[in-house]
Amino acid sequence: MTAKLETRFLIVSLVLVAINLLGFNHLLELMAEEPRRSIIAIEMLKSGDFAIPHIYGEIYYNKPPLYNWLIAGSMALFGTGEWAARLPGILSLMATGGLLFFLCKQYFKKSTAILVALAYITSIELLFYGSTNTAEIDIFYGLITAVQVLAIFKFRQSEEYIKLFLWSYFFAAIGVMTKGIPTVAFQGLTLFGYLIATKRFKQLFSLSHLLGIGLFTIIVGGYLYYFSLHEDLLKFLSQQFQEASQRSANEAKDVNILTNMAIFIAMLLQKLLPWSLLAFFFIFKSVRGFVVQNKLLHFSLVFLASNILIYWTGADVRTRYLYPFFPFLIIVLISIIEQISLNEKSTNRFYWFFNSLVFVLPIGIIVLPYILGISNTMNLLLSIACGVSIAIIAYLNIKQREINSAMWSMVFALLIVRTFFSTVIMPELNGLNDRAHYRNTIATMIEKSEGKPVVLTGPATYTYPKISLLGNVYYSDTISYPSEVTFKVPYYYAHYTGEIMQYQTTPKSKELNYLMYESYLDRYPQKKRELFTFYNQYNKKTLVLFAVDD
Repeated sequence: MTAKLETRFLIVSLVLVAINLLGFNHLLELMAEEPRRSIIAIEMLKSGDFAIPHIYGEIYYNKPPLYNWLIAGSMALFGTGEWAARLPGILSLMATGGLLFFLCKQYFKKSTAILVALAYITSIELLFYGSTNTAEIDIFYGLITAVQVLAIFKFRQSEEYIKLFLWSYFFAAIGVMTKGIPTVAFQGLTLFGYLIATKRFKQLFSLSHLLGIGLFTIIVGGYLYYFSLHEDLLKFLSQQFQEASQRSANEAKDVNILTNMAIFIAMLLQKLLPWSLLAFFFIFKSVRGFVVQNKLLHFSLVFLASNILIYWTGADVRTRYLYPFFPFLIIVLISIIEQISLNEKSTNRFYWFFNSLVFVLPIGIIVLPYILGISNTMNLLLSIACGVSIAIIAYLNIKQREINSAMWSMVFALLIVRTFFSTVIMPELNGLNDRAHYRNTIATMIEKSEGKPVVLTGPATYTYPKISLLGNVYYSDTISYPSEVTFKVPYYYAHYTGEIMQYQTTPKSKELNYLMYESYLDRYPQKKRELFTFYNQYNKKTLVLFAVDD
């Protein structure tokens, strides 16, 4: 493939990435953890308290505040809608791709570095889920973790240990302020593993290391001290430890560990498709030797080996918790194309198999609208256009018969599929998902509220965080939270009204309207006038909006 043709491919790819990632993220309701992050950001903007997160005006202990600052900044510029909520995550995804390119071009061919960056963005998990749910923390956290541990790699190569410890601990502090304790494990295990692997173990006991720890302590300790002046610090710390323990073997039973160890690799391979298929080439000794000898690949393997066991054996491992590993897995998988020769019989067969996958995609694109019941003339035309484009690209690639051409063919095919997804599927997803009605439901609830503020009411829920290790409990606490309702309710209420939904344990004012689960109504003797009801699919219960009458 000529450099000129590769440049054209790159330009078109970047345009498709930008259009798909920035042009359609207002279409879907906030999902999963997105509304939780977003309502915290809105409450920060309303209250002016950016240091301590709140929901319903109540303290939120589960996560530190940093990512909410980014969402709040985006909302201050672009409003409180879904697009603004997701913008920091989208920019983080694109920034991670850029980071991988500039890093990899120092250790591989420029063409390989470009493919590493694009493969990261087009891995099936990030292209179709992660990039549409970017108001969640995890893509940004993956970027911060990558910068943090790559500082260890970069400055170890140049033997600049003061910079190594100061920069890595600075970004570790940013990571802690984003997601809490997991960052401490990434920092400690990566330092320990890589300095041992490169025979610099003594640096762990150096003055430079103490300086790094000091910087980390100033940043994180400063925040914790501020928190302690205003709220219960032990509650916050115990909840942070509980959150981290749920992701590790510390809180798991043997059966969970064994189950997770059995499915973990398969899950990773699935989420990184189609690029995980390149793991096939590790059967070749030359590929394994290349991975071990290349400094960046060696570091990537050490990082993965040092950290992944915690998640491998974890009790509650969700795909998004693994995002920090994705860049390094992609680096290892894509870089080995530099060692692939199509003269090998088995390699040639894999090449044809890989290309056959591209030919299958047009069939799925054309059939899917019919399966989902969203077929119409426009969708059919878009499906055919995308399918034909993929078929043409696949045909041209076969004529080239080069591994780089096959990679570019897959990148283009995936970006075209994402374009199909953005233009045909995403506009219909809210209607297809029975959990995606809250945008309209909350708008109707506000209309029915007769101009009065809506307050969430009902009995509190409780969590019991503890600090424990290997079955020994060293501290336990009790934290009360408002009645558990999907955070879409307070988010869309705040988005539409500009006001924060508050929480009261008892309905008592005629100046307010109240939102409560139907099953709780009989617990309260007040006379109630029902205004609106809707079904909460997340826990299969009905919510009732009512006014208190005399």
